[in-house]
Order: sequence, then structure tokens, then C-alpha cells
Amino acid sequence: VDLGADRVFCGGETGTMLDATWPGATYLWSTGATTPTLNVTGDGTYEVMVSLGDCSSSDAITVAFGSLSYDLGADATLCPGETLELGTDLPAGTATWNDDLIAATFTVTSAGRYTLHFAGASGCDARDTIHVSYVDAGAIDLGPDATLCDGESLTLDATLAGATHLWNDGNTDAVRTITTSGTYSVEASVAGCSVSDEVSVAFTPLPVIDLGPDRALCPGAETAFDATTSGATYLWNNGSTAAILTTGSAGVVAVTITVDGCSATDQAEVSLLNAPVIDLGNDTTLCEGAALMLNVAEPNTSFIWEDGSTASERTITQAGTYWVDALRNTCTHRDSIVVDLFSPSSFDLVDDRSICAGATTTIGTPVNGASYAWNTGASTPTIEVDAAGLYTVTITIAGCTAHGQVNVDVIRVDAPDLGADRSACEGESIALHVPGADVTWSTGTVGNELVVTSTGMYTAVVDSLGCTATDDVFIHFIPMTTEVELAGDLSICPGATGILRAAAIPGAAFTWSNGATGTYITVSGPGWYAVHATGTCIDATDSALVIADDCNTYVYVPNTFTPNSDGDNDIFLPLVTGPVDVYRLDIFDRWGERIHTSTDRYTGWDGSHSGVHSQDGVYVWKLYYRVLAPDGVRAEELIGHVTLLR
Repeated sequence: VDLGADRVFCGGETGTMLDATWPGATYLWSTGATTPTLNVTGDGTYEVMVSLGDCSSSDAITVAFGSLSYDLGADATLCPGETLELGTDLPAGTATWNDDLIAATFTVTSAGRYTLHFAGASGCDARDTIHVSYVDAGAIDLGPDATLCDGESLTLDATLAGATHLWNDGNTDAVRTITTSGTYSVEASVAGCSVSDEVSVAFTPLPVIDLGPDRALCPGAETAFDATTSGATYLWNNGSTAAILTTGSAGVVAVTITVDGCSATDQAEVSLLNAPVIDLGNDTTLCEGAALMLNVAEPNTSFIWEDGSTASERTITQAGTYWVDALRNTCTHRDSIVVDLFSPSSFDLVDDRSICAGATTTIGTPVNGASYAWNTGASTPTIEVDAAGLYTVTITIAGCTAHGQVNVDVIRVDAPDLGADRSACEGESIALHVPGADVTWSTGTVGNELVVTSTGMYTAVVDSLGCTATDDVFIHFIPMTTEVELAGDLSICPGATGILRAAAIPGAAFTWSNGATGTYITVSGPGWYAVHATGTCIDATDSALVIADDCNTYVYVPNTFTPNSDGDNDIFLPLVTGPVDVYRLDIFDRWGERIHTSTDRYTGWDGSHSGVHSQDGVYVWKLYYRVLAPDGVRAEELIGHVTLLR
């Protein structure tokens, strides 16, 4: 018997048929039924016993009618900022949202399509979907908090298409003009949703400025306008930024002051009064006996002179300073004049004078208001002269004429002649001489002669009646050269010659102890040799001993060398000590071919031939040399072999 697996019906079924049919069998169900089949309409475990003869078999099955459904509700439309919580009434089970999040509930915060898959405890599941959208209510922005000045206004615009508005003070306009301080908030409603904003507005009082009434000034007077206000900045109509403006000109004076960003302006007008203008003329000079008439008459003007008189006219006959004050419209104007008296008999060009040759002198006596006529043709009060002679002038002033003269003498001093610059040797002296005059020297010495012993510039000054003449000379003392150095061959072979040289000294002549002259001599034998150098500031001697030398020639030839460029024994070179007149070295290979030759005693064989390394092996050398030995000429030819190893 097999009733099948346990079954759960989730499709809304109301019943199912269990079948235990077996041919010829009898049946007994747990419900008491005895039929081959059993119609089940309720949850439970159902068992059947099937019997055939003495044999029986049983089976059981659990049946559940777990039909499950869930409704998320109708699609929803939310206002900005609102949320919607889904699944708050779900039964026991597992809820999966949007096939991703497993949670008992889900909170919607944005528009979209939301799906629920719910697995119930019965084993059945349910699915549902909801669409959520948000109303686009828009946004309003009243702007930042604002501070304005009294008298200004601020427009607040909360316009939103299709919206109704409600301000915190009950106003329902979308746009408002604000003129008083306060906090202003508005709520705009669109399709059942609302948005809001708030702004604080403050109005600052304007500063108070008062320049006072208009002002009238006398010409030359000044007045000050004071706009000082705590914490203020200033701008006057002339560009000044000071708190106080001082002016003496007619016109409008205006200032704008600003405190905490708010400004106020005031102005006043300055006018000039009709003041008296008087002019006594330039300072002047009167000739003795003459008179000067001063007239300052002006209408509606009163006068007072320095002597207390009040007339508008005054006659002047004496020297002095005269002034008058003129008063009109509260304004006073003063003018003054200096009057001098000229007496022709008092005019003088002062005493005759003397000047040094090349100098100038100023002559003349200035007289205020006078004209001048010099015998030089000049017409100035004074003239500059540099030549001897009699100078005369005629001056005319206020109808008076006067004459003057002065004699100018020119003193000429002959300049000393110290001659050309010169030189001498150290230890010598040079005498500088200026005949027939008393001389002051730059050293401070006074007299017509100066003995000089050191290098320097020397100046002689000749004075006559305060006039001087000078001359300079440079004296150079040259250090003495007292040393000369000999060098050269200090040893020679018997029968040979050598060279001795004296170090060069510019300007020197050389004389040797053997009578020779010049910077060098040839010596042919041992002995003492001396040289004497002479010339300007030169007196030097030196001597040298030339000795006989061992002049035998010795030869040493190595038998092996290793030309491997390691810097050690790379060259085959016979060692020859002593003099050599003729020298020749030849190298031959095993076949007798000459592969190297040299006539320089200091040049050896590097182990190559025509730029190619020679092979290791034994090579024959031949050395020929000739020398001038103490016992005469000696020539020798040596032959040997050398081993080349790399």
C-alpha cells in the first residue's frame, strides 16, 4: 500500500481523494471508513489498513490545506518626505522583499515597484506587488537671512505652480514685500503635499548726520565740517574719507557716512563774503625829499592804519613799514609796504680789492628799486669780475642818480716746477727743489727743498699774499736686486763640456769670472765659476763649483719580460747608465728577421711587430753603443737573447 508522500495544497483546493485500492482486499481507514478510497477535506494524518486473506499492509499520509494569499494594498502616492511601511500584518513566515531583503517589514522612502514573496509556516507562499510614487511638489526658497537698512524693503517669493500658500502671520500671497524685522515662514500645498521655508529679516536704523547750516566765509578763511560718528566710514564729495573736512572754497559740501552697511547723507553750502581788497603796491625806495601817496579807498569800507589813523589816503615821506586794515562785511584785509629813503651821497661800492689769478669777485651794492649802468655794459645790481681794472656804475632810483667805483687788482703766482715723475733705487734719495720761494710741501715741511726717500706723490705749494700755486711729482723707489741663481751642469766628464746658466733678471747685464758675458757660459773643466749681474737697482752675484764626474758607461740587459699590459715588466729595455754618443737596439725573431729597431736609449720593445702581438718565445737582441770614455772613444756591440712570456 502506498498513499504517496505527505501533501500540502496551496492552490485553494478544498479536498483530495486518497486511493488504497487493491483487488480483493478489505480496507480500514483511521477515520473508520472501509472503502478503497477516502475523500479528505480537512487537515490531518490519514492511515489505511489493507487486508487480503491473512496478509495486511498499511500506510499513512499527512494532508494540509495551506492555501495562502497576501495583499500589499493599492498602489500609493506619497508626499515628499513621507514613508510607507509594508508587511505590518503578515502572519508567521519568511518575507523576502524585491528578491533581496529578508525582513518582517519594509519601509518605502522613494518611488518604485516593490514586490513581496512570503513563505508561510504551512509551506505555502504568497506574492504581491505594489507601485509607490511621490508627488513632485517642487520647492520654495525664500533666500538667506537678511539684514537691511531702514527705508529699504525685501521681496519674498514663494511662488509654486498650482500651490496654495499660508504664511505664519496668516497672509496667503505667493509674493510679499517686507519692511519690518521678523521671522517669516510659509507653507505651500500642492496636490495634498506641502513644502515650507523660513527666513529672518532685520532692519538696521540709518546713522544720523547733520553738517549744520550753510556758512559764509571771508576770503582766505577756512571752516571745518565735522561728521564724526562712532563706527562710521566717510566719503565727502571731494573724495576725502576723513571724519572732518576743512575748506575755504565756495560750493556745496556733502558727506555720506556708513555704519554697519547703512548710509546717510547731508550737505551744506559754503559762500564767500564780499570782502575788501586793498593793495599798497610793492615795497619802494624814495629819493630824499620825495613823497609817496597811498590811496586804498573802497565803498562801504572802514580803515585803520598802523598809526591809528582811519583815512583812506596817506602821504609817506619817511622810511618805514606801513600797513592798513580794511573792514567790510565782517571781513578784514591787511596789506603792508616797506618804504626806504635813498641818499645819493650814501651810495658806495666799498673798498678796492685784490684777487688771485683765476678767481672771481662780486662787486656792487644792491639798492631796492634802482636801475644800474656799469662801464662793462652790465645792468645788474652786482657783477662778477676776474680781471684787474677800475669798475664804475651809475644807479638811478626815484629820480635820484648816484655813482660808484672800485679798483680790482689780480695777484699772479708762478707755479713751481718739480719736473717729471722719476725713480731711484731703494736706499738712495732724491732732492726736490723750488728756487727763490718759500714752499709748503705735502709732507708738512716748509722750505725750498725736500729730500725724498720713500715712494709717493709729493706736492709743493707756493703762497703769495694768500694766493697759491702748486705742482705734483711722483717718486718711485725700486727695490734692489741682490741675488742671482746659477743652475746647470755641476759635474762633467773629463774631456766633455757643460753649461752654467744664470736666472734671468729683467734689465740686467751678466759678467762671468772667466770674462764671458751673457746669461750662460760653456765650462770645459772642473773649478769655481762666478757671475755678477748689474743694472738699474741690480747688483747680484753667485758662484758654483763644477766637479769631475765618473763618466764610465754601464749596460745591464734583462733576459725576460711579460708584455701583458699589467704595468709591470711590460717593456724590454736595456739599462744604460753613463754617457752614450751612439745607440742602436735591434730585435730578431727565430728566423733571423729584424722585427724591432730603436736608436733612443729610453725606447724599448713592447713585444709586438707591425701592431701584432709577437708569440711567446725566445728572441735575439743586438745592442751597439759608442761612448767618449775617460780613456778615449769606446765602441761595443753586445748580442744576447730575451724570453717573451705573456
